[in-house]
Amino acid sequence: MEKDYKFHLQKYRSRADRHICPSCGQREFTYYVDENEQPLSEECGKCNRVNNCGYHYTPKMYFADHPDHKPQQSIYKPVPKPIAPPKPLCTIPFEYVVKSAFLDNTFIEYLAMIAEPDALQYACNQFIIGTTKSRSIIFWQIDIKGRCRTGKIIPYKLNGHRDKSKNVNWCHSLLQSKGLLPQEWELSQCLFGEHQINYSYNKGKTIALVEAEKTALVGTIKYPQYVWVATGSRQNLKPELLKVLTGKKVIVFPDADATDEWTEKIKRFTFAKFVVNDIVAKNEPQGSTADLADWLLLEMENEQAEADATPFAQLMRTNEAFRLLVNKFDLIEI
Repeated sequence: MEKDYKFHLQKYRSRADRHICPSCGQREFTYYVDENEQPLSEECGKCNRVNNCGYHYTPKMYFADHPDHKPQQSIYKPVPKPIAPPKPLCTIPFEYVVKSAFLDNTFIEYLAMIAEPDALQYACNQFIIGTTKSRSIIFWQIDIKGRCRTGKIIPYKLNGHRDKSKNVNWCHSLLQSKGLLPQEWELSQCLFGEHQINYSYNKGKTIALVEAEKTALVGTIKYPQYVWVATGSRQNLKPELLKVLTGKKVIVFPDADATDEWTEKIKRFTFAKFVVNDIVAKNEPQGSTADLADWLLLEMENEQAEADATPFAQLMRTNEAFRLLVNKFDLIEI
């Protein structure tokens, strides 16, 4: 009698656990591994680029295609794993967050052209936004106890769109590559913006849950009456990340193409008062990948365009000497 063998997707600990996808060729592939953490096959796994690739070759599919590869009970004896004490949580020293906490990055420069200055400053302070030397934005993951788990580095163009000629990177990976974190350091993610939940002035506020860090930042600019948090990826909508929301009222804003998936998952989570708002999916064409940030940014751009329609506003935006004169003498448009 054959054994019901168990395989699982390899847990992400570092960039070394991501492999080349046999379909799209990107290093975004996760192997299926056995109880001894050995990969079943280099083609058996799942690409993390769900929208742009979608490759997913399960063990069941693999054994259906290669029945002779399925091990028999007599020759397959998994080594029992000893029960080990829980590993200490790996974090990044907060000094790196502090050192990066300036706003000279391309995405904030874009937002500064369309957002109210005070609202933008408030949002950046809330999330402790960071910047790299190459002017990419850093979205730090700081947990509810104030510990830094990692930071996601995303390059943007000055029009607010991702610069896809450059890769997204992680602060813990860079620090490991420079020998500033030990190689055995293991990533344990939290919600982006999680640290705000227990702030005294946020007590009683409704939580707004989104996928992208950018959306949480833009949402805070437009609607600061909510506490905005982000999963960081479509796959990160899972109870271990969301448990910090226990007992809270949470409005979930899925991306257009993730609405069905997130709605089904949310139904299984009973530890908070989750309500799914599918406004994006309802107002986007079939196949759209739009998210709430796309709508909010368009609204902000239109509002700024209307404000810039007067000659006074145009000079304020384009003429530095005029702007200095106005500020020096507190001049106003009449």
